[in-house]
Amino acid sequence: MAHRFMRLCPARIVAASQLLLFPVLFILLPMLSLGLGSVGAEEGLVAHWDFNQGAGAALKDVSGNGNDGRIRNAEWIKIADGCALNFKGAQSYVDFGDNRNLKRAGDVTALAWVKVADPGFPSDRTNYHVVDCSSYRHSGFRLLVVGSGKLAYESNREGNPQGAHSQRAIEAGGFYHVAFAKKGDTVSFFLDGMSDIQFKVSEPLIGPVPFKISTEEQSFHGLIDDVKMYSRAFSPGEVAAEFARGAAEHGKDAAWVGKILLKPYFYFPDKKAVIEANFSGILPLQEGENIAVELARRGGGHEKGGNRPGHGPHGLRFQSVEVVGGRL
Repeated sequence: MAHRFMRLCPARIVAASQLLLFPVLFILLPMLSLGLGSVGAEEGLVAHWDFNQGAGAALKDVSGNGNDGRIRNAEWIKIADGCALNFKGAQSYVDFGDNRNLKRAGDVTALAWVKVADPGFPSDRTNYHVVDCSSYRHSGFRLLVVGSGKLAYESNREGNPQGAHSQRAIEAGGFYHVAFAKKGDTVSFFLDGMSDIQFKVSEPLIGPVPFKISTEEQSFHGLIDDVKMYSRAFSPGEVAAEFARGAAEHGKDAAWVGKILLKPYFYFPDKKAVIEANFSGILPLQEGENIAVELARRGGGHEKGGNRPGHGPHGLRFQSVEVVGGRL
């Protein structure tokens, strides 16, 4: 049976076929922290390169930890309210030497704003490195963007490279916030503040290869800005908060952070409505918290849902809510 499918604005439910439909969502969140995390934002900060110096041959670490790097064949460029480095794709990188404070095993988070230069990726074999201290198959780790536009992380230890690619991809010509958080043997990818995938890796062997932003032989091609490293694994809420802080400067919309996104779907021939609630903007919940939801019908009655098993960590769907007499 053919469906007349309509996607209505969740912020303002409008009239459809002269039938006024009013889905109402009530979220019960006792002491909810809006997913921004209770840990201090600078706890575990190892290095922060904000790139706002805008000149000079050294990239300054503004964390106060002294992790400055030497700029090789990259140029300063003005962006919005600050600056970034333009990496030219050949022997273009920042060299931090054999800095064991940056070449970390154990829990770690790395975050950066990146913009791949037009016209994009030359081939599927393209590897644009964001941060790197690896010797392939032998030691170290690296975060890069591959030719498909997906993020890749690789951990190397004595002939046993392990890693994965993200599900989502970036495109050339615009800034993206990219991050990975490693906790124990689990690595989580984040793209523009949103969780992507998790995967298992072995602990990297820390060898003599220098730590770099970009790298020599497979240099990034485009802009890199505002890179941070932490000696702990960020929660999804903390990554979202970092994205929100830099979103406006990098041309991104962070309005979803700290909010619940609603998507109503109406199937009139079947007298069915489906309301999708996405909680990504307020995750993670603190210990002991949960989410309960009620979808109210005008004139009485309701359907209930919650973050129960089978509905996934980011949202849930209400199904088979009848449309009777043009009202829920």
